[in-house]
Amino acid sequence: MVLVYQAYGREDILRQTQFSMVSLLSVLDKGSPLKIWVYTDNVKLFSDYFSNELKGDQPRVKIIEIKASQIQKWRGAIDFVHRVKVEILKDAAAQFNGPLYYVDGDTYFRHDPTALFSGVSDKVSLMHVAENALDEGKDPLSKKIAKFVKKNKFSLDGKEIQIPCSTVMYNAGAIGISQQNKSLLPLVIDLTDQTYSRYSKHIMEQLAFSYILQTRTSIITGDSIIGHYWSQKPEYQAAIDQFLAINKNMESAKAAYPNFIWPEPIKPKVKKSIWARFFQ
Repeated sequence: MVLVYQAYGREDILRQTQFSMVSLLSVLDKGSPLKIWVYTDNVKLFSDYFSNELKGDQPRVKIIEIKASQIQKWRGAIDFVHRVKVEILKDAAAQFNGPLYYVDGDTYFRHDPTALFSGVSDKVSLMHVAENALDEGKDPLSKKIAKFVKKNKFSLDGKEIQIPCSTVMYNAGAIGISQQNKSLLPLVIDLTDQTYSRYSKHIMEQLAFSYILQTRTSIITGDSIIGHYWSQKPEYQAAIDQFLAINKNMESAKAAYPNFIWPEPIKPKVKKSIWARFFQ
């Protein structure tokens, strides 16, 4: 049972991943079989911070160095940043037998995910949360993607396919697949390449994961266990930076984590009727 992170490039991304790992290690039961693999271009940062987690015959954390040249290669001919995620998962999948999990760096763990992860099987995959069916999306991007899939067909696994507008988009900030379903990763890369080369939107790897996993498995979601603050990056980044500046190793961070000051969630805006606005 291996959970993969990618952490390269900007300092804020590295710190987000550090904090996500702190949250996970703070809630993870000592008896959990879960191992954490970090693909990074800053080995020293993670080796120093999580030094005690690297010790022993069965270390909890493994750090895998990636070079700029490898990252560029993994971006592919389409030069797509989120393609790297899928290539990293493909690389990790080839190195061990067992289910494979992934979370983005801008996540945190509310509870031990071991039981959630154990729900993944050959018939069940994991993604973070269901967002909306393409044909039900109200935001401009969902409408654009729905229009795109209506007009395009793709070749996948030797067959011509058209992605239905009823396809549910799942957030790809968390992913879990079984040993058998690791074989789907090349298909995700293939579909990502085809879609992004025709329409260069940043969610094409998300579309590929969503379509392929829901047409070959059922999907469970992990948002009750895993928080994903992509919509509140500035507030979380400020809190995380302050936390890591004070807590300079995992032992200090774990002790301080229960008192971490969480940013207030964004309250959804309620659209007022014209009469309410008039008489306010």
